[in-house]
Amino acid sequence: MTTHDNNRLVPRVVVLLNGSRRTQLLLDEAAHLAKREGAELVGLFVEDTELLRAASLPFGGEIGLISGNLRPVAPETLERRLRQQAERLQALLAATADRHALRWRLEINRDRLEAAALAATMADDLLVLYRAGWHHPTEGGFASHALSRMLGAARCRVMMLGEQAPLGAHPILVFQASDEAGQRAMNEALRLALITNQELLVLLPRGSEQDERTRAVIEAWGARQGRRPRCIPFEGKDIATLIALLRRERAGALVLPRGHALLRGVAGERLLEASDTALIVVP
Repeated sequence: MTTHDNNRLVPRVVVLLNGSRRTQLLLDEAAHLAKREGAELVGLFVEDTELLRAASLPFGGEIGLISGNLRPVAPETLERRLRQQAERLQALLAATADRHALRWRLEINRDRLEAAALAATMADDLLVLYRAGWHHPTEGGFASHALSRMLGAARCRVMMLGEQAPLGAHPILVFQASDEAGQRAMNEALRLALITNQELLVLLPRGSEQDERTRAVIEAWGARQGRRPRCIPFEGKDIATLIALLRRERAGALVLPRGHALLRGVAGERLLEASDTALIVVP
């Protein structure tokens, strides 16, 4: 079992901002992560070209939050709102970074949302976004198709925060795996457990819980890095069983490799929708 990725530093925590009511909570969690990593805090605000193009169409408009009525929005009005939103986000970002004594900057890109997020990140970055309510963009999340494309193409680690309490207050969970992608996820989970000073829980697939050799190898792997993991048998194959386990253990985060079966199709949608736990996807 390899450990060479454990000490790989995160130079930048890039937080995807959209001006929702959850922006301050998202910034606070990203700032805590950047502080632990010794990283720069980068806010990314995307002026969505699809939204701008829709506003320029003759039938383009917005739906009133209370009335539910469609009302026209002139392109220049939308441009002005975007500038004002960027100014508010810059002020929030500056205040948050100052409280944590962090280096910071705000990047403003005009593109499709997921394309801008991917273009703005490098391989060693951590991209942070709010995913609870991800199927309701007005709540601060992102549409499922945009999120799926982002996860499938991201070069860096992606952290999708849910409604759970701060990451640093709860255990980090990961599945035991012997393949290269799975071991990268295990190494990342161990690294996070170390920098947050939290317990590492390793979920053993069916049959492995009886294999004392497997358990001993995992415990020795963690102990060499200063964090002896606790191994938990996991026999369930459905999302409901996994979510029940995450809640029972009060998990702070679940770390998965990008190609994991739990992230595919309907299973992935159910995991994103039903779990309050932060999800970290490792390429």
